[in-house]
Amino acid sequence: MEAWPVLVFGAPLSIAGLAVCVVGLLLKRPWLLVVGGIALVPSSLYLGGHPGFGILWLLPLLPLLAAMALQRGHVSVACFVLVPNAATVVWLSATTLLNLGTR
Repeated sequence: MEAWPVLVFGAPLSIAGLAVCVVGLLLKRPWLLVVGGIALVPSSLYLGGHPGFGILWLLPLLPLLAAMALQRGHVSVACFVLVPNAATVVWLSATTLLNLGTR
């Protein structure tokens, strides 16, 4: 029963959200970026609750901005806006894997 917080707030849902965002960029479907942003909400709220990472709760807003840029035809801007999300998901995945390996 202790694995559910890792699944909900940890790396798997974040990876899925980022993957949906990437597919949305590749297919040029802004609604997929919105769905990916929704999937990134739990992990962002979890990370944003830490005193040193308080600004991270704003990360789900970046896919929405990318969707707006994609809707206006600015694919490169949409890709650039998602870089902080990608970096955060990679960092969260690495720390999750490292912490699971030490148990």
